[in-house]
Amino acid sequence: MRVERPVLHDRAVEGLWRAAREDRLPHALCFEGEAGTGRFQAAQWFAAGLLCSQGPGEPCGTCGSCKKMTGGEWRSNHADVFVIDAVAEEEEFIRLHRVAYRPDEARVPDPDYSLERFFPFHPLEGIWRVALIREAHRMNPSAQNALLKMLEEPPPATVLVLETHRPSRLFDTIRSRCVRMGFGALGREDTTRILEAHGLQGEDAEQLARWSGGSPGGALALARQGALEMRALMVGVLLGEVRPQDAGAALWEVVGEFHGNTPLKQTRDRARRCIDLGVAVLGDLLRADAGLPTDDLGHGDLAVVLQERRGRPREVLEAWLDARHDLDVNLAPDAVMDRCWFALAPRGKEVAGRGR
Repeated sequence: MRVERPVLHDRAVEGLWRAAREDRLPHALCFEGEAGTGRFQAAQWFAAGLLCSQGPGEPCGTCGSCKKMTGGEWRSNHADVFVIDAVAEEEEFIRLHRVAYRPDEARVPDPDYSLERFFPFHPLEGIWRVALIREAHRMNPSAQNALLKMLEEPPPATVLVLETHRPSRLFDTIRSRCVRMGFGALGREDTTRILEAHGLQGEDAEQLARWSGGSPGGALALARQGALEMRALMVGVLLGEVRPQDAGAALWEVVGEFHGNTPLKQTRDRARRCIDLGVAVLGDLLRADAGLPTDDLGHGDLAVVLQERRGRPREVLEAWLDARHDLDVNLAPDAVMDRCWFALAPRGKEVAGRGR
């Protein structure tokens, strides 16, 4: 498990440690906010400090408890920590067996690794136990019902932390039993600083920080998905400097991480990422056209560069939204993207591009 100080959220975590020292820590917490703003990192930092032999407080990083926290990959080697992480397990949903103990169900991997098996026991190494559920909104209804039963009779000295950027997907009865804590988006400077710490530099880091709206996680995901290269292709087509057919060919050469266990699924995911980015760009052009301050828009910088194209953003946006629908109903990704590129091209200039 990675344990790092969260940017800007450390005060909220310090308040929880103080509550633990004063014996008033809630038994269930819900960390809510925009995606990619470091909520799960804050949850891990909180857990490490709660269990640190010198805590509750900032983890020392050197005691036996802290060393166990950072071992065991995402699950941690600490006996008093339990983690449900569908992202790490590459699972779309958190299913019942991760919450409730179901050893007799067929095709249940690692049935002993369930929250129900962890909850009843007393702390083994200190005075607290911590359970973390990353992106808790992924729990299916059966899993949420099982969790609700546990929350109705929480064990002593155990705290459950739910992390989510879609709290509305959780049962109201679950949320009502948690102390909800909001984690807001970071500023561009803080986001840029985090991106630079991850190896992105200069204008690239600044652009991704702006596009992500203060979400370092979102910005890093954009970088891994080739967003910088994709947007450059879009701008080239919009300006008439890149032919649509050349942009279409270049898209498939963009280096990035795209999901799917077959080449076709990876191609579809690449097209989906490109369309989502294009919708964000065109949406900001439309907002700028309506008078919103360009500095407040992720892609507002293009409103000035693309003055000649600001008369058609709604028409082009509708074309890209139609393409997104067609992609979702399994139309061929290359044909869908061809339509997108030609929709971007200035009228009368589709074949007059000057190359890249």
